[in-house]
Amino acid sequence: MQRVFENAAPEVHQNAGIAGEAMRKGDYERAVLALQVIRSGTNITLEQGLAIHYSVVAMEGKIINAMEAGDEKARGAYELLKELKRK
Repeated sequence: MQRVFENAAPEVHQNAGIAGEAMRKGDYERAVLALQVIRSGTNITLEQGLAIHYSVVAMEGKIINAMEAGDEKARGAYELLKELKRK
């Protein structure tokens, strides 16, 4: 994801970094919120849109696994993720 957004506007680039770091650390809500900001921006390229999509899919799997393991914070992130997917 970082590579796809390295030439994006500074705010978009920063949020892509936040999303990637948050996903690696298991901070799912923060990752979902950062992806929402990126996705709501303008001038997203096809490659960036695909990167967002694949990140959402990968994150959904991680969140579901965390919920199945009893992580209550993951449940809240899952609700946010469902909202992101509806838009």
